[in-house]
Amino acid sequence: MVFLVTDGQSNVEQQLTIPKADALKNSGVQIFVVAVGTYINGIDEMVKVASYPPQQFLFRVKTLQQFWNVVKLIIKEVSPGKYTTINGQNDPSC
Repeated sequence: MVFLVTDGQSNVEQQLTIPKADALKNSGVQIFVVAVGTYINGIDEMVKVASYPPQQFLFRVKTLQQFWNVVKLIIKEVSPGKYTTINGQNDPSC
């Protein structure tokens, strides 16, 4: 399982991003993509990188707290009962 957090389109060896993601997915790896921020450039690339269907593997959030809520949701969905989060464990300090 890969958990990719991004604020936009890849910018290093961009031509390899989707082929490498496809290779991971073809080997059985699930790719969750979380786009953080109010303006996200490159959403098309993120959809192609995320596992299918994107409605289950691609998330957009504006704030760190919303990001943490997505992490908890993914933990709950991926392995119900196997992992747990502790309230306040990773809440931002300010």
